[in-house]
Amino acid sequence: MPERPIDLERVELGWRAGDLSARVRGDEPEVGRLLPLRVPGKQFDRYTSAVRYVDPPSLFENRPSYRLLDVSWQQGAGRLDFGLATYFDKLDVCEALGHEYAAAAIGASDGGGPGWHQLPLRALVVDPFDLASRVVVPAVTTLTIRVDHGQPSFLLHWRDPTRVATAGGMYDVIPAGEFQPSSVGRWDRVNDFNLWRNIVREFSEELLGAPEHDGSRGAPIDYDRWPLYQRLQAARQERRLTVTCLGVGLDALTLAATIMTAVVIDGSVFDEIFGEVVRVNAEGRTVTADDRSRAAKGILFTDDTVNRMLEHQPLASPGAACLHLAWAHRHELLSGARAWYAGTLGGVTIGSTNTAPDHDDPTPTAAAWRAVRGYQRERRGELTQQAANLYPDLPRVDGTTLLTRTGWLPSEPIPLNELTPLPVTGPDAHQSREELVAAAADLLPKIGEHRAATYAEALAAIERPRLLVDRPTYRLVAADLTASPPSIRAASGTYYDVLNIGEAAGHEYATHHRAGRRPSLADLPLRNRIGDPTDPGGRPVLVAITTLTIRYDRRAHDARLLVHWRDPAKVATNGGAYQLAPVGMFQPAGEAGDRWMVDLDLWRCIAREYSEELLGEPEIEDVVYERWPFYLDLEQARADGTCRPYLLGLGADPLTFATDLLTVVVFEAATFDRIFAGLVTSNAEGEFETLGPDGLLGAQFDRDEITRLAAPARMQPAGAATLHLAWHHRHTLLSN
Repeated sequence: MPERPIDLERVELGWRAGDLSARVRGDEPEVGRLLPLRVPGKQFDRYTSAVRYVDPPSLFENRPSYRLLDVSWQQGAGRLDFGLATYFDKLDVCEALGHEYAAAAIGASDGGGPGWHQLPLRALVVDPFDLASRVVVPAVTTLTIRVDHGQPSFLLHWRDPTRVATAGGMYDVIPAGEFQPSSVGRWDRVNDFNLWRNIVREFSEELLGAPEHDGSRGAPIDYDRWPLYQRLQAARQERRLTVTCLGVGLDALTLAATIMTAVVIDGSVFDEIFGEVVRVNAEGRTVTADDRSRAAKGILFTDDTVNRMLEHQPLASPGAACLHLAWAHRHELLSGARAWYAGTLGGVTIGSTNTAPDHDDPTPTAAAWRAVRGYQRERRGELTQQAANLYPDLPRVDGTTLLTRTGWLPSEPIPLNELTPLPVTGPDAHQSREELVAAAADLLPKIGEHRAATYAEALAAIERPRLLVDRPTYRLVAADLTASPPSIRAASGTYYDVLNIGEAAGHEYATHHRAGRRPSLADLPLRNRIGDPTDPGGRPVLVAITTLTIRYDRRAHDARLLVHWRDPAKVATNGGAYQLAPVGMFQPAGEAGDRWMVDLDLWRCIAREYSEELLGEPEIEDVVYERWPFYLDLEQARADGTCRPYLLGLGADPLTFATDLLTVVVFEAATFDRIFAGLVTSNAEGEFETLGPDGLLGAQFDRDEITRLAAPARMQPAGAATLHLAWHHRHTLLSN
């Protein structure tokens, strides 16, 4: 490891030709004991052969690769020496080492991990840093830091285990790829023997979704005429982009090597070059927070975020090391940004201008207001947990932060056919929305020369999502789900109350938290005026319906659920969070006068959301349910018992007061597969995680997966509460 980051131009690459043997090659008897039978009496001969036939990922091709032979660092420079090998040379040893350790760990009885006597293959390696003892083919892992108007952020990637051969199911920084020629052509072994060219090819594939350079063009890449390379090179020459080497490391489990690098890029340059960053690529899914221009803004590069990623997320060791080293050397890495922006970068001072922080401005600017929105989005889990502590006397759904009250949690799931919401007319019983909007006035930013009148107006002007329309919405007046029969009473409301009051209350709390304060209710005028978040008398309570969809294969005893990521560029609330599917406001399908009564039905609202979110159909504004084929299909499934919808409870998010009816619909597998044969992977509000780690539809409905999915940093409270309640009632839900 060098003492500090080294500019990539000062890292020399050397070449050694000839036969370079290795002591451990992956064909030893110590590997053979790990391999399964191919046919009775005949064993696979190598680890990669077993993977190819037993568990092949979509990307699994043996390619020429550069073999690392020596590493040296001195006085701000470095040298890496290479020879030639193949990608499978690496896997035959590295993946076998990981497999050996995992198999021994499974068999360990004392919980202390396996001993050396159980790891004969690892013992053969002896010194992991002896590069002559085995074939070491390094990857190049790059942490991309985008600096945008005083705020650095970094990109993260989830590696789909069905698509990749290594580190599947984990997060990593992006881009990352093997250091190898772009094709099997001999010309490319020289043409591509360059770390920066390798990084640019990975940028092309992983951020822009371009096809992999695989040699099909029949000629070397002309980098000097490749527009992407030209633009990135120009940015380097103008010092709007810097690329440094952080060192070389080995994964402790597999001993796979990684050359760790960091690219710091001016946000405007990044947006110009990578404005259309793809969400899904050939290896997995990019995890970012997008602004409305669709340029990937990434995850905030702050002490808190870096520590949370390193301590609490399944982060591949190369990415973790890049992130740790980059934060340790953040002053040096970000020093070049002095020429881009003055001020403070994520707690790292890079200029001499001493401007007051945005949150101290009594009249927030648009930039300050947007910064608080981004902070709330990035740290939603932490903010929600702390906001819940403001209400110690209110009950919560077990295992979550979702607030509830007496009468909102039935002891058993309620079949939806036993619940009919009742309309209420007459004067409002809650505080006037005008009083509450006035209490939020100090939070609203300037738009031009004037302060925004409402939170919705600010959102529309500064950070407008694709879906931002005020619509008639059912407003909760009262609910008793423990009565016999259970009851819900609803009046008319308007969707913008969710933004002007609830989102404003979340913004109010985030403003204080971002300034380093832990406010009490007395410090929060809007929140203090509202009072009990579960009291419909304190504010207009607009309700959404959160639905857990379970596909149940009764014969296999296999239950699966769908998870949905809410794209902040598309939605006004809970952007960047995970949620169940479908989810939607409880509201009429249209604005015609007769729709208010026709659509005052939970199941009809859920059916419309199924059509829109799972099948990608346009939003339905005028429907005759008795003539709608999709709805009739659902009704028939309900009648024959292969579709069973239930209500589990009702609760309020402590941060934004978003209030949700918590429902679950259990589909028998054959019925689900028939009705949702056209299941989409993305929709108008975000994207689905349609495949679980095992390659089957959805996530497993089990305790471990629910614990993972329902973590505060991952899923919003209503979804987490629905998961916990469904697991509590699983015998009722799956036995009928």
